[in-house]
Amino acid sequence: MNIEKTLRDLYQHNIPKELLLPLLQDIGATGGVLIFKKGSNYYAKAKIEIRSLENEKNPIDIDILLSIPFKKCTFIPHSVVRHALETKKTVILDDATKGGIFAKDPYICKKKIRSIICSPIVGKDGITGLLYLENASKKCAFSLENTRALKLLSFQIIICIENAHLYKNLKRSRDKLFKWNEMLEQTVTSRTMELQKINEQLTIAKDTAVAASRAKNDFLSAMSHEIRTPMYGIIGMAELLSKTPLNSEQKEHVSIIQESSE
Repeated sequence: MNIEKTLRDLYQHNIPKELLLPLLQDIGATGGVLIFKKGSNYYAKAKIEIRSLENEKNPIDIDILLSIPFKKCTFIPHSVVRHALETKKTVILDDATKGGIFAKDPYICKKKIRSIICSPIVGKDGITGLLYLENASKKCAFSLENTRALKLLSFQIIICIENAHLYKNLKRSRDKLFKWNEMLEQTVTSRTMELQKINEQLTIAKDTAVAASRAKNDFLSAMSHEIRTPMYGIIGMAELLSKTPLNSEQKEHVSIIQESSE
């Protein structure tokens, strides 16, 4: 296959799996791990697995990890990774199980890994990460010719993972914003209901006060009527008495009644 064309397609399509698969197969990999540097420590960020079945619906699987510390990774040969990081050079093993300084690595011994290529990702500030690829069953699966394609692939995978993290952060922020908006709506609804309840209580209190004032006025009006009716009779009688022959004492009493009614 044409690796250069595939790499150009990777830049344009943001590493779709249908383009990653032929590139990784052309490099000779059946699996791998992408490691990032954060501060002075290294973390596994992605695990790559290529299945061998031709009719497999998902022949390639990229599992984005939650920053597993390199020291705790059980799915990678630590001795190979440390050597690549220390020398800042790509490590290529044609048969990792046969002798050499890495043959006794626990991971290589347990998984019987044959071919390994481990390439540091070096930027302007030094090593920023590392891409480890393996072929568990085939000898001499990798060559120096694959190094350039491997490094370009590393950068593309980094971009893909960073975009995935940005998307996760965006989704998390959106979820928080939605939750806050929901809480705000609930608060507004609750406050509105409280205000409606207070307004209803104020309306009831106002209506009660108006009714009480009206009852008071009605009572006073009735009482005034009840009092004034006999008073008018008394005043009239006093007026009649004042026009009849009266002695001085009687005139004084009638005068007091008239003055009191004014």
